[in-house]
Amino acid sequence: MPEMVIDSIRVSLMNYQRVVILKELVSREGEVDRYLPIWIGPAEADAIAVKLQGVLVRTEVPIYVADEVLAKAGITLDEEGKPVLPEDRAGADKPAEVREEDLRRMSAFTDFISTLDLENLGETSGQGT
Repeated sequence: MPEMVIDSIRVSLMNYQRVVILKELVSREGEVDRYLPIWIGPAEADAIAVKLQGVLVRTEVPIYVADEVLAKAGITLDEEGKPVLPEDRAGADKPAEVREEDLRRMSAFTDFISTLDLENLGETSGQGT
C-alpha cells in the first residue's frame, strides 16, 4: 500500500469545490510520480490548510492508499502538467488515441484543472503587508 503525502489543496474558481491532491511519497523505479485527486468539503480543506501552514496541535499521521484505488483513480502528469492516460504510458513514443470513455472519466479533473490560476502559483498575494 503506497504512502501518500499532501501535494496541494486546490479550489475551483468556477464552483469553489475543494480538491486535495495526494502525491505518492516514493516513486517506483522507472515510474513517474502518481497523484490522486480527492474532492473534499470546505471544513476538511481548512483543517488540512492549517497543517500545511505549519500550525502545531496537528498530528503527523501517514496517509496510505490501496494499490487498487491508486491504480484505478491515480493519475500521472506530463511535463506540461496535463494528465497522462494509462495507455499513453505504455507507448510513450507514439500518441495514443483518446477514447470517449476516458474523456468522461477524466472530465471532472480536467474541468477543475482548467479553472485554476496556474500563472501565479506559489506567489503571495501581498495582502496584509
